[in-house]
Amino acid sequence: AENANNHLNTFRLGGSDYYQRTYGGALGYFSTSGSSDALLYAPGMVTGFANSSPNSSGWIGEIAYVPWQNVKFTAQYVAYQKFNGASKDYDGNGRNASYNNTLYLLGWFAF
Repeated sequence: AENANNHLNTFRLGGSDYYQRTYGGALGYFSTSGSSDALLYAPGMVTGFANSSPNSSGWIGEIAYVPWQNVKFTAQYVAYQKFNGASKDYDGNGRNASYNNTLYLLGWFAF
């Protein structure tokens, strides 16, 4: 690393609610921030850091259906506002934070 001391902070806030323990939803915010370090957070395609900053933030939204006690189906969407230190061109190769947005589909069975 370039710096003798670095720091990395993570903040998460979320909430969820269910109607009759069957239909539910959740919303959450996440943020990671820390020291800039040109060696630790080096430029590079896709996973690189154009401005040497680890700062990332975004929202997570989820809807869920629980038809039976041990079964759950969920759709979750992660929307990035900032990724690896920037909203636009975070890696120096034209990639925007929103290119990392992700949809998860989950089937959960417990027995």
